[in-house]
Formats: sequence, structure tokens, C-alpha cells
Amino acid sequence: MNKKFPSYQFEWLTELQSNLSVDETTPDVESFNMGIPKHLGVAQMLSEKLPLGMTLFHGTQKFTREARGTLIPLTKFEGNFPEVTLSVQLAYGGQFFHHENIPKKMIVFNHGLALFRYSDKMNLTAYLDGSDDSEMIGISIPRTSFSLLIGEEDVTLLLSALKLNAPPALEIHKISSAISSIMKSGLSSNFVGRARKLHIQGKILEFLSALHNTVSSKKNGMIDDQSIGKRIKEYLLSLNGKITTLDELSIEFKLSARYLNQAFQNEYNETIASFLSNHRLMQAKLALEKSQAPMKVISANLGYSHVNHFITAFKRKFGYPPGALRR
Repeated sequence: MNKKFPSYQFEWLTELQSNLSVDETTPDVESFNMGIPKHLGVAQMLSEKLPLGMTLFHGTQKFTREARGTLIPLTKFEGNFPEVTLSVQLAYGGQFFHHENIPKKMIVFNHGLALFRYSDKMNLTAYLDGSDDSEMIGISIPRTSFSLLIGEEDVTLLLSALKLNAPPALEIHKISSAISSIMKSGLSSNFVGRARKLHIQGKILEFLSALHNTVSSKKNGMIDDQSIGKRIKEYLLSLNGKITTLDELSIEFKLSARYLNQAFQNEYNETIASFLSNHRLMQAKLALEKSQAPMKVISANLGYSHVNHFITAFKRKFGYPPGALRR
């Protein structure tokens, strides 16, 4: 499925850089300086064309002490899309200010927030707060490609939940670290060329699916990462030692395994696998202290395939073999 790519115009407000166009004719990967005065810092932007007419932008800004407390004019930015397009900008630090013209809004977003745009055009003036280093990842997805990736029904549900029912629409939403980390992980691989593009496209699909899962989960009373993490723990404790997998949890909670694991880790500072392992070993220690059940039976009840595996794991955690509790 071939898609025509959008065109973007950057008119740098610092006048230290020549104006820039990114369109169908530019290279698939383009890296450029954003023209911040050197005494204030340095800012770089990467643009990358992806399959299905999607575009990725990745900006990083590092500021000097002199930039603290300064609102730095950056660019007048225009975009024209071949069709109505979903655009998302994710902040990973710092603070971004937009004077938006389509529709007219003043926008401020920072870490933990994301800007969602649904339109066939964009026209804005962007400023950066020089008080803290900042990073932004932006993606644009044509409406037809969006439907191809996650299905028309789910697209309609997600756009409605994001209050992007009719273009042009522009909204800011809080976004969990479990979801925002998906896009960032897409840029940290060692893939190059087509493999890199497919990897990033896969992360965009995972990101969109996680957004959709969150919308669906809110209908079931799961409001945020914290409550999801607590629900996962309650469920794991209810299993009474029964072994479960991330895939099984994904089916149970109707959320991606990656999202569940990240939400749990955000709440309890350990992965689900680590929690299960530690919990099983604590159960084993209690059973050894308070019962005369054979060690082989205890290890089997807790899901260990062989008693020697149990003994090794127990010694690694507590520093002594389980048999020491019964001598």
C-alpha cells in the first residue's frame, strides 16, 4: 500500500538557520539543526518517512544555564497532509508552548502529556522553555493507514475517546509512562534501513493498541497505571501459587503484556516475573517453617519443575538452603 507523504515547512524564528522543507522529495531520513543560539544551547531534529505514509519526528534540546527561565522562539511550522491524519506529539521532558492556528488554541504540554491532532493541515508557532532539557517524539498516521493498522471500529472508538470526532481537532491528554515508553523504545534499537522502519512501525502499532486498551479498560473501571498495577497484584495473589504467564495475564486483563508489565513495574518497582518469583519463595519459606510437608511437595505445589531448581532459587534469595530451616 503506497501512500503519499505529507509536506512540512519550518520557518526558524532565530534566523540562524535557513528555512527548511520536508516533503515527498526529501531523503527518507533527514537530520537537521533547529537553530537555537549557541549561548542558549543546541537542538536537533530527525525526520523519518515510514511505511503506509507515516512520518516520525524526534527532537532533542539541551540548554545552557543562560537559557533558564527563557521562553525560546523556535519555529513557525506548517504541515499539509494528503488526507485527514492523526498526529501525536509526546513530551519526555521540558515544556513546549504552541500558538496553534488550526484550530486556534494556546497549548502547553510537558512530560506525562501528549498532544493529539486530527486534521489535514497544521499551522503553529512553537516555543521552548529553556529551564530544562527536553525531548519530543512526533508521529503522523493517515486515516486510512490508521484503520488498516487497528481496524475501523477501534479507530472510531479511540478518536471519540480522545475527543477528536471531527477535523480539525486538537486535544491534550495525560498519558501513562507505560504507554509513552513504547514509542521511545522504538528509537533505541540497533536496526538500520528497512528493518529499522519496520521496527518503528511495529512500535507505533503497539502504541496505538495500548492507547485503545486504555480506553477500553476505563470502561471497566481501570482508571490508570496505579489501579491496573494493584489489580494485577490482587489477581496474582488470588492464584495461591498457581503459575501464570504474561500472555495469560494479557488475555485476562484484555491489555498488552508489555503494558501490564510496565504498569506493574511503575507501581511496585519490580517486574511481574520478579514479583511472582519472590512471592513463591516467601510462600515456600513459610511452608518450611510452619509445616512438615516434604520439600519435594512444597516445590511442586509452587510450580517448580524439579526440587533442585527450587533449592537453587531459594539459596539465591535467602543466602542459605531451604533444608537449613529444618535442621
